[in-house]
Formats: sequence, structure tokens, C-alpha cells
Amino acid sequence: MVSSITTSTRKDGSKRKHRYYVCSVFHNKGSSACKANSIKAYDVEDTVIKRVTEFLNDSAGFSQTIENINKSTVQSNVKLKEQLEDIETELKEANAMQEKYMEAFEQNLFPVSILQERLQKLAKSKNDLEQKKNELSVQLSSSDTKIIPPDVVRLLLEKYVQAFQHSTREKKKQLFQLLLNKITIKQSDGRSRTVDKIELDFDFSEVNLSNTFTLIHILFLKSDHSE
Repeated sequence: MVSSITTSTRKDGSKRKHRYYVCSVFHNKGSSACKANSIKAYDVEDTVIKRVTEFLNDSAGFSQTIENINKSTVQSNVKLKEQLEDIETELKEANAMQEKYMEAFEQNLFPVSILQERLQKLAKSKNDLEQKKNELSVQLSSSDTKIIPPDVVRLLLEKYVQAFQHSTREKKKQLFQLLLNKITIKQSDGRSRTVDKIELDFDFSEVNLSNTFTLIHILFLKSDHSE
């Protein structure tokens, strides 16, 4: 969701601004891609902070949630490593086949045109395998550092709640963008909308690029310098 502001005119002619959050897809691509699903900013912000606080206060639930996420990450890593091993095996077989083709070429066992065709197919296959290997290696490297440290997450969320409650509107918008990955809205009675699900984003994989490290910088480094 992204922040949006509308302006209305009072009876006395003065202007009044209303803050909302709207669907990011709608904001970027328009009504043909998605509905606005607008909801008052205060309602969203109050609900998010309330749920984060409840999450922190539920020690058992907090620990279990982090443990489940980390288990899922470990299982994903195992699958990635298995896929990499399979690709390595296929690459070894392709290299062995390439050597056989070269030996056949030297011994004139096949017509040159046939060998060229087979070598070209083999080269393409090896190139595809190398590309897939690189993609999986990047995923594995990133995923290896996505194990979430519970103590760090708790400290980060506690600091987040404190900072959010004393932030300006613009700062709140920035903090929302850095912590929240997705918010699902539900419409119960056909008119009013409320927050359904909240998905937080924690990414410790890229120190200089991820939203999580930007958030840490804002919450801790900047506040330390200002004290």
C-alpha cells in the first residue's frame, strides 16, 4: 500500500486534508489493474502498531513464529543445494560427452556436419545449465543470510513502535514502507474497510541495499547521533 492525500473543502471555504493508504498496484497502474481499496491512514497505522505490540507481548507466539520462518528458510536452502548438486552432475556428464565428441572428430568417426550439430546442442545445454547454476547460487547466498535472529527482530520492533509513535506524517510513511511487505484489506459490511493481514519484511541479506538495514540505520544510528 502507498500513502495518498485527498483535500476537501469545508462550508467556510477552508481546506481539510485526509490521509489514506491505497493499493500500490492501483496507484501505479490504475483502476484497470486493481481497485483502490483505500483505507484511512490512522486506522491502518493504529492497527499495525497494535498488532506489532501484541506480537511482541506474546513471547511464546513470537518465538514460535521466528522459529517456523527459520525452519522454512533452512528447508529451502536444502532444496537449493540439492538442485545445485544435480546441475553439477549434469555439467560433468556434458563435459564428458563433449570430450567424446572431440575424440570422435579426431578419429573421423562421424561426418563433420553431424558433430558440429551435436556440439552446438551440447554447448547450448551447458550454457543453460551454467546460467541456472548461477541463479541458484545467488539465491542460496541470499537465503543463507536470511535466518532471522529473534533478539535482533525483537529489539528492532520495540524501537520501531517507539519511533513511530513520535514521528511526523512523512516519517511514518517512510517507516511503513521499510517494515511492511504487504497489507491485506477486508470489507465486511460492504462499505467500511479494515486491515486483515499484515506481512512484515525482514531481509538481512544485503547490508547496503535491503529495507531492513535502512530501517536499522534510521532507528538506531540516526537516533544515537541525535542524542
